[in-house]
Amino acid sequence: MYQTSDYVQASQIYGDVSQTGRPEPTRPLALSAQIASEEMSGHVPQAQSLAQMFLDRYPDHFLAAPTYMTQARLAELAGNPAAAAAVYDRVVLLYPKALGPPWPRPARKPCLKNRAIRMTFADLK
Repeated sequence: MYQTSDYVQASQIYGDVSQTGRPEPTRPLALSAQIASEEMSGHVPQAQSLAQMFLDRYPDHFLAAPTYMTQARLAELAGNPAAAAAVYDRVVLLYPKALGPPWPRPARKPCLKNRAIRMTFADLK
């Protein structure tokens, strides 16, 4: 479906699979694909509703974290930055290790642009 860019038809097919797909582990995968199809077809409210449905049904699924990020992006697309910020805050609380450690410090090597001034990145702080 993605090769033809027929996201509306793809959404319908994924919707059917998300309801009746066998084996059952395919259902959350299909629902995630349906969210993407709705977003790609420009149906932001429908995609938002489906993202919430995914999180309600499968809160512990491995696609829950990416679905939260999708939910935040959809809130931004809908013109609701406050809702997007709330979702981003929730992601930070739910998945604190997913973001990794703080940004690494730059190496403390001298800046060689101007040899007369020997500075390191630490001197810039």
